[in-house]
Amino acid sequence: MKQLSLQHLLLSSFMILFLIVSLNHKTIAQSPTPTTVPLPPYQTIQINMYRLDGNNSAGLVPIPCVKDDESYGCTAIPNKPKFAYPFGDENPVTTLKLESDIRDGKQQGYIHNVTAKELGPHIGSQGNKLFSSVQAQAIAVRTYAYQRYANQHPVDQGGYGPINNSSQFQVYLPYFYNEVLITNEQQNRIDDAVRPVIYMTEQGKQHAIEALFGTDNCKDTSEGSAPYLQLVNDPISIYAASLGTQPCKNSDRGTGSGGMSSNGASRWGFG
Repeated sequence: MKQLSLQHLLLSSFMILFLIVSLNHKTIAQSPTPTTVPLPPYQTIQINMYRLDGNNSAGLVPIPCVKDDESYGCTAIPNKPKFAYPFGDENPVTTLKLESDIRDGKQQGYIHNVTAKELGPHIGSQGNKLFSSVQAQAIAVRTYAYQRYANQHPVDQGGYGPINNSSQFQVYLPYFYNEVLITNEQQNRIDDAVRPVIYMTEQGKQHAIEALFGTDNCKDTSEGSAPYLQLVNDPISIYAASLGTQPCKNSDRGTGSGGMSSNGASRWGFG
């Protein structure tokens, strides 16, 4: 297991996808990690599974997935019985493995599928993203999941409660890794990126930092409440937005005031 200190992060990876405020992820005040929480790595995560709309939102009144549900969100491939909700009567899913989780020959692991969905290696770039960008996304996904795992105590106690599969947290879609990625090379790149169990911590600590990221941005980052959330220049994404070919839309921004993003990591990877 490897941990990246803040200093290592600042020196070695300008592509890590961290934000201060995310329009793709609900903004929640950071709660301190309880000292009674076991230290990472964590093996499983509890997740509420909901039907999602085209923006990967569960809506104001979420509809839970049920056995054999073919709705989008319950599966990445809707309206096909072969790819119906794979967890039977279980919801919330309390046994989902963070790392590899093979069920009926399909990779349903949380980090595999979230990394694939959030970065979208099948979109653009001739169907591929550079490995450095994919690994940066995987590190962000694992760090985010670890920090939420450690703070799953109830909301009225200052925690997050259980996470769900929508863009309120990280978008998790069963079958995405196996059925949406269009080449073996894309799957292999995800495998290689998630294999090292790397997450980020503050210097001298072991619990994961608060990690937020979004889809895109058109500004530099802004400073946050935690000392490791500092202003970072993102001139490549700003330039891309100025061309008009990749305009910043409110629905796509990583943050309301700018921030590194999944698309930004892809641009930095290509330089």
